[in-house]
Amino acid sequence: MGVYECTLAALFAAWLLLCVLAQLRVAAPRVAPRLGRWDASLLVPRYNYFAPVPEVHDYHLLFRTRTRGREFGAWQEVSTEGRRRWWNFAWNPDRRCRKRLLDLAKELAHRDPACADPATVLSVPYLMLLRHVCAQAEPAERADIQFLIVTISGAGRDELPQPLFLSRPHEVG
Repeated sequence: MGVYECTLAALFAAWLLLCVLAQLRVAAPRVAPRLGRWDASLLVPRYNYFAPVPEVHDYHLLFRTRTRGREFGAWQEVSTEGRRRWWNFAWNPDRRCRKRLLDLAKELAHRDPACADPATVLSVPYLMLLRHVCAQAEPAERADIQFLIVTISGAGRDELPQPLFLSRPHEVG
């Protein structure tokens, strides 16, 4: 291997090390200002290009139903995951449905987590989630339905789901 190849290999190794350091949360505050001065051409990528503050929780939409004169049943999760296909790595239009549900859930949880404001049940996010839950649940005739938004910490954490928003019971059917 010649001097040219050794120099290229050393530069690549240094670039790779900088890329790894830029991704680490602990090192990023110390490394980022220095990278800004030396990386004028932005050759060191950062994972948070599209999401400066990445999500650390998973949001789940749950529902439960009750028929007249009975107690509510167990919570069931509304599935937002479609069947994975081989081409989903490049083209996955179903991910928009999950993103839309996530945005609606966040909006409700931040606006009125206790569902105390009467205007909340008439808001677009509330009505869209209620419609989606009713379509998924297919409740029996003359039943009540209620939905719940919970967060669960990312993989590797043993935390219980945290409720974010509990809807009011609604008569359907």
